Amino acid sequence: MGYLGTVSLGVWVKCGSAYENHDNNGMAHLVEHMLFKGTGSKNATEISDVMTSLGSGFNAYTAKEFTCFYVTVLTEHLSSAVSLLAEMLTDSVFDENEFKREKDVVLDEIALYNDSPDDAVYEMLEKSVWKDHPLGFQISGDEEQVGAYTRDELYDFYQKNYVSGNIVISAAGNFDDDKLVELLQSKFEKIKSGPENSGLTVPEYRRCIYVEKKDTDQIYLNVCMLGCTVNAPDRYADSVIETILGGSESSRLFRKVRDEKGLTYSISSSTDSYICAGLSFADVIVDREKMGITLETILDIIKDIRKSGITERELIRTKEQVKSELMIEAESTRYRMSSYGKGMLFRNRAMSAGEVIDMINSVDIEACMNVAGKYLDTENLSVSVVGPVTKNDVNFIKNLTGISTVLDKS
Repeated sequence: MGYLGTVSLGVWVKCGSAYENHDNNGMAHLVEHMLFKGTGSKNATEISDVMTSLGSGFNAYTAKEFTCFYVTVLTEHLSSAVSLLAEMLTDSVFDENEFKREKDVVLDEIALYNDSPDDAVYEMLEKSVWKDHPLGFQISGDEEQVGAYTRDELYDFYQKNYVSGNIVISAAGNFDDDKLVELLQSKFEKIKSGPENSGLTVPEYRRCIYVEKKDTDQIYLNVCMLGCTVNAPDRYADSVIETILGGSESSRLFRKVRDEKGLTYSISSSTDSYICAGLSFADVIVDREKMGITLETILDIIKDIRKSGITERELIRTKEQVKSELMIEAESTRYRMSSYGKGMLFRNRAMSAGEVIDMINSVDIEACMNVAGKYLDTENLSVSVVGPVTKNDVNFIKNLTGISTVLDKS
């Protein structure tokens, strides 16, 4: 992308909550925080100052299957940015005082998450249907457990996971390929040698209703069914079906639930795809007295897609929407860097935007109906509801869905 003046670069580490166990859940997220808190030559303030001088484009996040450290800078600052990222990943000291302070920050983050109904309704449903499997773990971990971790335990976790086999580095923007490779080899030579994390297993799916009573003005409702994996051959057809279901203002959920019936302001659908499993979601925020009719309507729409199919007009319109969104995003260096990094991490291959467009173009009605028959199964759905929920509300959901298992946090 030589016409640009910037570069986005990401360091992807195959280390997230899906690779944890009950004894260390939350450590990947805590390590991410600690790598900003001091190296052998820079303290936390100095790291922050260098980041600011380079444009404040530094950040990181932890997901279930990876942790990513990324930066977008002017091309002229690329060498300095790589040097800093390499120093953070290879020479962080995990100072005891910084560890104690940052652990308190993470505990506040966990508490904030627990107070957020729109986060809880989604995360707790995933946790509930996958029960004790690591894919159901909270990324940030449990408040009490994280509070008990020691500096040495965390440092050992870091040493075991931040190794060569777990790391992918991706870049997009204006840079010289050969010079960047040489720079990366030089700056990351201190990365310890070690094998790639493996051992992910397919979680057992458990139908259930998760209930959390909260003093909120509205009900936060989430419905999920089994979905496609991140490398599934039908993932492109799935993206089309999910967009038709609830991915835009032209979607069936939006038009029927919001426009025609006026039941809610906020409704959408999505798919969470992982290496070994996936879930399809439909989520809505609604007044308590409208919850019943809203849930009924959502299920009717899902059943109708599976039974009656989609129209050629819907297919054409949605494919154009998906392609347009993809191409707009692909003009961003950060999006391309992210797409390449995830591609290498998940399938040892980065796909160009053109290749993805070709796959979307190949999706036809038959492929969409195969996906709908496979994933949009209301006989195998689960429900999460957070807010001013009553016993009658829960009984209504049980009777409507046929789900017998209720997990009531309150």
